[in-house]
Amino acid sequence: MVPWTADYKFDAAVFRRQSRTIARHLTRHIYIFGMAGEGFTPDAGHRLAFLADDRRAYRVGPVAQLSLPAWGALNDVELDRFFAETCGRFPDCRFHHYNLARSGRVLTAVDYRRLAEAHPSSLR
Repeated sequence: MVPWTADYKFDAAVFRRQSRTIARHLTRHIYIFGMAGEGFTPDAGHRLAFLADDRRAYRVGPVAQLSLPAWGALNDVELDRFFAETCGRFPDCRFHHYNLARSGRVLTAVDYRRLAEAHPSSLR
C-alpha cells in the first residue's frame, strides 16, 4: 500500500514507517513501487531515497518484476533462453517472477528449481 496525503501527494514519512515495520518484523523481501495497477507510483526521488537509506539499514534490496511474454506459451528451450536473456544477462540484479496464467505457461516448483540453479544470484 502506498500512502497518500489528503491532497494526493506521496506521504514519504508514512511509507518509510510502513516499510521499516515490514522489514523489521515480517520480511526483507519487499516488492515496492510496482507497475501492475497499483496506481500512481512515487517519483524517482522518493524511490531513490528509499533505496539509498532504508535498503542498507534493513538489508532490503531492489527486485525487478518479470513476466513471461504474453504472445504464446514458451516451450522449455524458449523458457531457458528467456531467463538467460534476463536473469543471465544481468547477474547483479535480482528478479521476482510474476507467474501469470495468461502467459500460456504457469511455472512449477520443478521449473523454478532448475531456473534458480542456472541463475542463483538473480532469481528470487
